[in-house]
Amino acid sequence: MTLPALATLACSAQAADSCAFYKGKTVELVVPFSAGGGYDIYGRMVAKYMGDELGAAHMIVRNQPGAGGLLATNQTWSAPPTGLRIELMPTSGMITAELGGADGVQFKSGGFSWIGRLTGEPDIVGTYPGSPLKTVDDLKRLSAERTVKIGSVGLGDMDYVEGELMGLVLGLNYNVVTGFASVPEVYSALSRGC
Repeated sequence: MTLPALATLACSAQAADSCAFYKGKTVELVVPFSAGGGYDIYGRMVAKYMGDELGAAHMIVRNQPGAGGLLATNQTWSAPPTGLRIELMPTSGMITAELGGADGVQFKSGGFSWIGRLTGEPDIVGTYPGSPLKTVDDLKRLSAERTVKIGSVGLGDMDYVEGELMGLVLGLNYNVVTGFASVPEVYSALSRGC
C-alpha cells in the first residue's frame, strides 16, 4: 500500500518547524474502502501518528468506498491540490486499473505525489473453514469440475488483480465475483461456503 498526496511537502523526517504549512489545519486521510477492513486499520494507525508529525490540528480518517478504490482515487485526483487530502491507495490495483483501461479511471498514477509505502505483506489464498482445498493441485481439480469463484471488492482492488492473475497463470476455469462492499464481506461469504 502506498500513500499518495497531491502536496509535495514531506515533513516527517525534517525539523518540526518545516511543517508550518499544516499548523492549525485539518488533514483528511481518505481510505478508499469500508470501515473495518485492512486498509481502514492501516489508515487509522497512520492517522494516529501522522497528524502529530505534520503538526496538524486534526487528522481525520474518511472512508470512501466504491468501485474497488476507483471512486476515492478519482476524487483525490480531481480535488484541489491543497495538500490537505491524502489517500491510502491500493497502488497495484490502481496502476493495473489505469494500464488495463478499466472503465471509470480518471487519474494518472504518475501524476500523484507519493509519500511512502506502508507494508509489503505476502499474499495468500483463503478458502472457507472445512474446505477440501489444501493445495494448488486441489484448486486445479476443482476447476476441472466447476467454475472457481474468487471474491473481490471491485476492479481496482488487489484481490481482483490477483484473482485474475492466479486464474490465468494456473489455467483455471474461474470467475472473479465483484461487488462486495469490503474485504470482510468477502470473508463472510467464504465462511458461508459461497
